[in-house]
Amino acid sequence: MFSESFDPGSVIGEDLLDLGDVVDGYFIRYHGVPEPQALALLPGDHTRNPETYLATQYRQWFEQDAPLSLAETEGRLALGERLREPSFFRNLLTLAQRSGRKVISEDWLIHELSQMVSATSDAQYTRRLLDSFLSLCAHARYRDAKAKAADVPGPLLRVHVHLWTRELSRLVASVVEPPRMAFSDDLKGDALKSHLPAIHCRECGVMGWGGTMRANADKVAPDLQEFYKAFFGHLPSLRFFFPVSDHDGTGPAQGEFTHKLCGLCLTANAADSAKCAGCGESAHLVRVLIHDRTRRAQDQTQADMACPYCESASGLTILGSRAASLTSIALSQLYTSPFNREKQALAFSDNVQDASHRSGFFAARTYKVNLRTAIRRVIALAASHSLSPSEGACH
Repeated sequence: MFSESFDPGSVIGEDLLDLGDVVDGYFIRYHGVPEPQALALLPGDHTRNPETYLATQYRQWFEQDAPLSLAETEGRLALGERLREPSFFRNLLTLAQRSGRKVISEDWLIHELSQMVSATSDAQYTRRLLDSFLSLCAHARYRDAKAKAADVPGPLLRVHVHLWTRELSRLVASVVEPPRMAFSDDLKGDALKSHLPAIHCRECGVMGWGGTMRANADKVAPDLQEFYKAFFGHLPSLRFFFPVSDHDGTGPAQGEFTHKLCGLCLTANAADSAKCAGCGESAHLVRVLIHDRTRRAQDQTQADMACPYCESASGLTILGSRAASLTSIALSQLYTSPFNREKQALAFSDNVQDASHRSGFFAARTYKVNLRTAIRRVIALAASHSLSPSEGACH
């Protein structure tokens, strides 16, 4: 290649093992699985550590303590030897091999395993079994017979878990009781005309719809771009609609709602209307409180963004989250987990400028969350051990 010669040792190859290569020479010694009431879940308190959790899982599956420390290499190699003896291990690899897929859906795998391990096909119980067993498989190590003694053992199974999430953008909700959330990109035709952007208050949690209305008009415009322009520009055409629920089945008081919003044509009717003035329907009227207050700012009339329920000046916002925010939240959770010993992240983007912006955003967001978590832990430690402020600062 390029007038250069390569000896055989410079070629990096890949050897794939099949089921027979992994389990040949090993007998099935364990046919059962942990009982639902005995299966230990991921510990929720931070006083536990990965080694404690893995030791608990080992005890659940093999009904005895691990003979060697699972934190040491020899203990991880012994775990790899022991894991080939349960029938659950062979069933798991058989399903993966016969599927013919490189990526297996968790739902499909749980459905197939449930028919083998649970008489009632309890999917939640099978999911806990799978989490428990795969945690042991990911920790176990395997040494090839052809490998040198100085070589670092490889994993018994390369377990890759992919979590696919969709960006929470352009979220809308149907104008019905109760509302149903949807992505506007998934709606076509007339369905878009009966949905409005979803909004919520970050302070009190109240939720509702957003839209725009022209002066002296009684119909709400469902156009998303027009709403976004009005929302971020604080235009006076901005309107918020909050559904008013029944109280103990007696219905809300007359003063608690100001209008009835039609879920078909999005016409705002008077509070005492029996049918819609726009389409004549009566079965699709939703009692709402319309928030249309304005204020004067810099000699201009702007929409008042304060929440009508808690009066938070900046509480009302669009319901949703972009990919950068979702990823930063996931990274923050992973970085603060005691089970994550290798705090590394690799993000991909198809735009150089966007990649630079997101990397800075991730770093800043993760630093703040980790700092807050560390402060909270030190405060809790100081309170439980009666430490002085100076002693707590040392931690």
